[in-house]
Amino acid sequence: MRYRFVFVCQGGEIEIKASLLAATLKRFLMCDYELVAAVPSGGLVDQPSHQVLHYLQSLGVQIQAIKNPLEPTYLIGHKLACLALPNDVDKVIFLDSDILCLKDFYHQSRFEQYQLNAKLEDWHHHDVQHWHSLYDGLGLSRPAIIHKSTVFGELMPLYFNAGWIAVDAQSSLHLANSWIEIANLVDTSIDIPRLRPNLDQLTLPLAVMKEELSIDYLTEEFNYPAELRSLDQNALPYFCHYHDPHMILCDAVLTGLVRDLLLDSPQLVSILRHSNNGVWRALLACGTA
Repeated sequence: MRYRFVFVCQGGEIEIKASLLAATLKRFLMCDYELVAAVPSGGLVDQPSHQVLHYLQSLGVQIQAIKNPLEPTYLIGHKLACLALPNDVDKVIFLDSDILCLKDFYHQSRFEQYQLNAKLEDWHHHDVQHWHSLYDGLGLSRPAIIHKSTVFGELMPLYFNAGWIAVDAQSSLHLANSWIEIANLVDTSIDIPRLRPNLDQLTLPLAVMKEELSIDYLTEEFNYPAELRSLDQNALPYFCHYHDPHMILCDAVLTGLVRDLLLDSPQLVSILRHSNNGVWRALLACGTA
């Protein structure tokens, strides 16, 4: 089974995160795979530096251009375009750029058995009435099955953390199109709190239900919430969602991994050195001491 791991890379903080993500994928992926960095175009985003693009290409990462399919100021919309890219693989895995791979990742049969593999959201951002407004506004039946958020155990309808999504390649384009269509409709016609920045996560389950995809509910091993739980060196997840670089600096496991990456790659050292963020510079000091 061949995988595609795709992530967004644009100028600024995201290009540093994307570089670190790519470095960990290159180190730990033990399956048949390809890596794709999706680079947004448009005046509201900076392009990644030539240095970053060269580094990614040195790791074997393909560079593909994307356009935001949603309202241009909603930059999270770029992730929806990632699933719409043509592919010739078996499984497409989208990752937020603020994720690191922490251990060897081999093919697992669960990715053959389901069309969608994703983790439920860590915590529930919305009241029941918000969801009612969403479903009623789209003329959809309210779902009967209730789930629990993975960290706080709050009752909620189907609601994923959209930072790590695996989709059967034959379904990825259909899901992307439905997700984009629904997100645009919700963005322009339904007013609920936290629609920004949560538009992507609010509309993903609606697209999944529309496409009637079979769902594999992943554990935190595939999308670990580092901002909410500390890592255990003896039970590392495959993928860790750290969100902000200060979480790397605060966690010995993540700091150690980044230090090793920096010791192995002068190019990565140079990329972090060009950042204006003091946290990245502090990590750079850890990795080059």
